[in-house]
Amino acid sequence: MQTINGAVWWLLIFFVACAPSYASGPSSEQGVIVAVQRHDAERAHYGKFTDAPAPAEEFRYDVSIRTNCWIYLARYKNWTEYVPSALTANQTVQISPEKRFLRVKGVGSDELILRIVSRTAAAGNSCASAP
Repeated sequence: MQTINGAVWWLLIFFVACAPSYASGPSSEQGVIVAVQRHDAERAHYGKFTDAPAPAEEFRYDVSIRTNCWIYLARYKNWTEYVPSALTANQTVQISPEKRFLRVKGVGSDELILRIVSRTAAAGNSCASAP
């Protein structure tokens, strides 16, 4: 009975010690939106033009966001031409980069999830030790 209690205590200590690393989630950093441009993708054409109805319109916008170390080019998609006020040039936002997506949160706005198109190193040596 005493060894079971000891094992339970060790598991409890382990989970308490590891809890901050699980709860913290992706790292967040501050960025500035450099530009927002509409991206007009070419539509694929299959067969005759009369074979199928016209595809639904989807509006895409390329959003450039600069942090201290990186310039992210991310794509925002919407079925309407609406662009959230958080995605305006010279707007300061909080970003959380992930593998393929960029979580963007402006002041007083909801979190937006944008697909990362590219990531390039920012000019200057502000992050000489960055990976």
